[in-house]
Amino acid sequence: MIQFDGLPIYWMLGPIAIVILFFVLTCVLFHWLWNSTLPELFNFPRIRFCQAIKLMMLVTLVFGGVGDFYSKTTTSSDSVTTDMGSESNSTTYTISFP
Repeated sequence: MIQFDGLPIYWMLGPIAIVILFFVLTCVLFHWLWNSTLPELFNFPRIRFCQAIKLMMLVTLVFGGVGDFYSKTTTSSDSVTTDMGSESNSTTYTISFP
């Protein structure tokens, strides 16, 4: 049996299927919004579903919707400590700014 990090490979099929389903549903929404709005407002041509998929791939590449989702890190953080009158009852809040 093929293993991926000690787990059977079919454990990876669920997340992959979810990503593909999300992309297809996004393309369906994009296709519907384009065909219901842009031809009436700006006299643009209607598009087919395969053209909607190509446009979504182009938009993803141009605006970087996939690559930097997990690579965002915080550059600075501030800690605020509040004291409620006793040393055992203090809380620290961390506020992170991108």
